[in-house]
Parts: sequence; C-alpha cells; structure tokens
Amino acid sequence: MIKKIHKDSFDGFLRFKSLKKFYRITGRKKHVQTAEKNNVKLKKLIKKKSNQEFRKCQVCGSKKKEIIFEKNGFIHVKCEYCSFIYVDPILKPKVQEKTLKKENSYINVLKNKINIQLDNLRFRYGLQKLNINRKNKKILDFGTGYGLFLDNAKKYNWDCYGYEINKDCMKILQKKKMNIDNSFKKNFYDAITLWLVFEHIPYPNKLLKKIYLSLKKGGKLLINVPNVNSLSSLILKDKCTMFSGSQHVNHFSDNTLEMILKKNNFRLKSMETIISDAGTVLNHLNFGKTNTKKFTFTEPKFIHNHKLGYTLLAIAEKK
Repeated sequence: MIKKIHKDSFDGFLRFKSLKKFYRITGRKKHVQTAEKNNVKLKKLIKKKSNQEFRKCQVCGSKKKEIIFEKNGFIHVKCEYCSFIYVDPILKPKVQEKTLKKENSYINVLKNKINIQLDNLRFRYGLQKLNINRKNKKILDFGTGYGLFLDNAKKYNWDCYGYEINKDCMKILQKKKMNIDNSFKKNFYDAITLWLVFEHIPYPNKLLKKIYLSLKKGGKLLINVPNVNSLSSLILKDKCTMFSGSQHVNHFSDNTLEMILKKNNFRLKSMETIISDAGTVLNHLNFGKTNTKKFTFTEPKFIHNHKLGYTLLAIAEKK
C-alpha cells in the first residue's frame, strides 16, 4: 500500500524556499551551464539544411502554422487550427538520437541525492494515481533513464520493464538486471509510463499507437509532460526553460494533450498539474529575488486549481 503523498512534497522550490538553493544543491545550475554550451553546437547543426526535417501539426494534422519565436536557432510555431505549439523544422531523428545517446548532463541531475529524494516522492505519487491493485501486474517505463521509477514500482509489487537508448543508462540498467523491452510486447502491460519524455518525441502518434497495442484492455498510460500553459511559460514566454530548442520539440497544453490521446483511442481518466514552478515566477517578478513580494496567483493551490503548474500529469486508459 502506497503511503498518501501530496504533490507539494516533491516541489523543489516549496521544499527549500529558495530557487537558487534548489538549483545549486540538485546540480541543476551546472546542468544549465552545460546545456548553454551544447546549444551552441546544436544551433550549428540545425542551420544545415541536410540536418532539417519539417513536420505538420502532430495533434490535428494541419500544415498551417505561425511562427511565435526562435530560440537557440530552433523555430517555434503555433498551429492555426488547434493551437498546438511545436518546433519546426527539427533535427532529423538520426541526428537527434546521436545527441541523446551522449547526453549525460541531466542524467547527473537525476543521480543527485536530493533530486532522488524528490523524484522518489513524485514517482510514488504517480503510482498512487495509477491505482492498479491487480496481482502479477506489469509496467513499462519508456525512457526510464537509470531506472529510478522502476526501483519504486518494484517496491509495490510491479513486474518492471524499461525502454532506454542512453548508453550510460543502459549499463546501469544491466547492472541492476532490469528487464529491457525496446520492442513493445503486444497486449502485455497493465501500465506504461512516460516521465518527461513525450515532449522529446518527434512523431508522438506513432509512439501512442505502439503503446496502445502493447497495453492490455483497460491498461493505463501515465504521461508527465511540460505544460505550455503553465504560469511560468505564460509569463516568461521564450525565456521559460521548457523551450529548450532541440530537445523539447512538442509543447502540450491540457487541451492538446487530451486531443492527441483521444485521437489514438485512449480514454482520459484524469489531468492535473504538478510542480508549481512558483520560484521561477517570483524570481522573475521580483527582479531576481524570490523572497520578497508574493502574489495570490503564485500560491501553489491557486496554480494547480487553474492547471497552471509547470508540468501536466495525465492518466489515460486503453478502451
């Protein structure tokens, strides 16, 4: 039985009352510095036409779009029909995959002790939301990293499988003797999870079709993805960290995430936001100081009640 967890318990800013402290002690500050250096290389890659791949809207299929801004050399556009925001053009998948296989900067954040404590709570909250109490239940974590979510799932009697392409992570998963499934067993899983992965997938409909076939009837899908309608995104616009350029190529709102799930025959069970990102907003509004003037709309309860949190957490079910 999972001990009841509240979403504020794994919100870094709320735990440490300081955005700078949270970034420093979890290694995010160093990751941001590394990412800025990598962005210079990625900007050069996207300038080459041979590396570019153009897409239509992944939610409604429309080709009509308007440019909203450019960041790190990558153009962000908005669909004129469904308002889905995405990067176009993107790096060709093979080029992008090479960068992901060697990307270890954020992996170091994930290995940070303080970050692990917060992620353990976040993952248990997700298991709590899945609420599956069957015996012999099987779960696949897509983009599992070094398997921390699955470590938590094992404690609650899940038969665990992981999907991962990062080379260093694969070595750790093999040492843990974790089951690896990079082929999606058919009609096999009771649940499949995507923790901050879906925004990286250039063709999300293809992935959802594979997931649908891999789930048992009534099986559940958990998606945690940045919320393009978050308070921090609405206020900071292109300066918001979710707009990374090459890495985050799809930007979902609660509406567009629900649309793409329904398009792929999933029944939405719940949708909420987690991680308030109140510290970033306060830091911006107070010219770099988070512990000064506060506002009603930066209170976590207000943020989540209005689906303004930094990430969306959706649970959907296979019909």
